Amino acid sequence: MKYIARLPNLTDIKLDGTQISSKGILMLKGAPLRHVKVSPNMLSSAETAEVKKVFPQVKVRVNNNQTRNFGIFKELFEKDK
Repeated sequence: MKYIARLPNLTDIKLDGTQISSKGILMLKGAPLRHVKVSPNMLSSAETAEVKKVFPQVKVRVNNNQTRNFGIFKELFEKDK
């Protein structure tokens, strides 16, 4: 993450589906982030608040498609039983 933080035009980053924690996001301090996309349950409300404190202009978006897609696959799997 420290190398990614060096990108001068880094305004959006998609982290959903990764194992990156709030500590990893905070390593991007100094980057001009505007949008961070995360997986459901990736950040607690306290971690989200910490990220917003370091990046006051950032909008944290949760990719709810992962949850929805899991539900669809679970339904299909259970149908086959």
